[in-house]
Amino acid sequence: MRRLLALLAASAIVLTMMVPVASAQGGPETTGWTVQSVTIDKMGILDIRGYFYCQNMPDGMWVHQDGQVVQSIGRKTLIAGGIGADYQCANGPTFFDTRVQAYNGTFGTGWATVQLGSRVWWCWDPNDQNTCGDLWLGGTEAYVKVVKK
Repeated sequence: MRRLLALLAASAIVLTMMVPVASAQGGPETTGWTVQSVTIDKMGILDIRGYFYCQNMPDGMWVHQDGQVVQSIGRKTLIAGGIGADYQCANGPTFFDTRVQAYNGTFGTGWATVQLGSRVWWCWDPNDQNTCGDLWLGGTEAYVKVVKK
């Protein structure tokens, strides 16, 4: 039951991250999220690499990557770790390389769910601070194979 609740909560987070809020209004967005590889080191820390595409971005804008990795170990153990990194983004492809450590225990080889999304600090009117706030952009969820480095 605890495992089911954790997976449902994770899915809800991803669904909110995947909605490209800004695209309909002409603001920045990220699309084309691709996880290319997930490797694990001897300490159980994951290294996630891939690409995403930035659109409608002012040059040099920083994008904050959010998300989590969830992995089932055996029948009863659910391992999870959070993702938080910043990448400078221009219009076009942006490479990411993010390291993730588990909150509870260590990750292992096998399969895991990687959930990624992004957000920026955006002002619809640069002259009015009341129009500024966190803007959620695109994201993805991928079921990936975790392999040793």
